[in-house]
Amino acid sequence: MKIGVLGGSFNPIHFGHLLMAESAYEQMELDKVIFMPLKYPPHKNKEGILCDQHRLNMIELAIQDNPHFELSKYEIKKDSVSYTAETLSYLTSKNPNDKFFFILGADSYMMIDKWRQPQTIFKQANILVINRDNNSSNELDIKTIDLKKDYNLNVTYINMPNIGISSTVIRERLKDNLSIKYYMPNSVIHYITKHKIYC
Repeated sequence: MKIGVLGGSFNPIHFGHLLMAESAYEQMELDKVIFMPLKYPPHKNKEGILCDQHRLNMIELAIQDNPHFELSKYEIKKDSVSYTAETLSYLTSKNPNDKFFFILGADSYMMIDKWRQPQTIFKQANILVINRDNNSSNELDIKTIDLKKDYNLNVTYINMPNIGISSTVIRERLKDNLSIKYYMPNSVIHYITKHKIYC
């Protein structure tokens, strides 16, 4: 199988995440995309991360009507910081006959060689970089050229519209009592309202 992996804090999940996953699924003809929420992010302050169960519940609600989306609790069950290299090594060891595709945004891609064991990431998965608005920017191209000098990696740019939604913006709007309609599925909005989170 060809399996996409989309990681992150999903704090909360929104249409940007879903569109990233669907764009990768469609353009690479994947069999499925795994949403992999982390427990503790290695590059962010964990104090602002919502509790595990709320984030898991919201992801489940967001992807419930898409048969090729799947939720994994592997990272969130770990009582430690999550590293992509370790997660991909785990997935490939458990599924040696499958091919993995790691999905990430261009901003993260520009820093990927600073992550733990980048050579392991590139060995275990093809890299799918979300390239918003179909722009093959010089920065991305230069980064790819530089990475290929030091690593053996397979990179593909995935095109998607730039919808300008982020979890940070959603949390700020909720804190300011502003509408988040059209930022995420209604099921997730109802969940946030019901449980009075991010207020």
